[in-house]
Amino acid sequence: MSKAFTLILSLLLCIDIIAQETFSVNDVQDRRSESHAFINATIYVDHQTVYPNGTLLISEGKVVSVGTGIAVPEGYVVNDLKGKFIYPSFIDIYSDYGMPAVPRPPQFSFNRAEQLESDIPGA
Repeated sequence: MSKAFTLILSLLLCIDIIAQETFSVNDVQDRRSESHAFINATIYVDHQTVYPNGTLLISEGKVVSVGTGIAVPEGYVVNDLKGKFIYPSFIDIYSDYGMPAVPRPPQFSFNRAEQLESDIPGA
């Protein structure tokens, strides 16, 4: 009797586990292609290597190939950059170099008079 009960219980648990196979995604789904081909651009690889009318292949955030006469594989998003330049660089997202200064809001002061109406223009 206990073996039959254990068998039935284990089957019920397995069915319950299989029933939870997929879950809905509670987020924004981005189904855009991760592969891009930049064609017809002047590409500077370093200070000596320049590819006029070159092709740059990027897949999943990594450079796959750079050069001229490269065939674009199927599934790549093609971006024609005729007359534009591509330079090697690093992007520092925490840098404010070259950006205008951000105006700071006035600091809170206990000496300020009571404000009964908004000083912000508009509704």
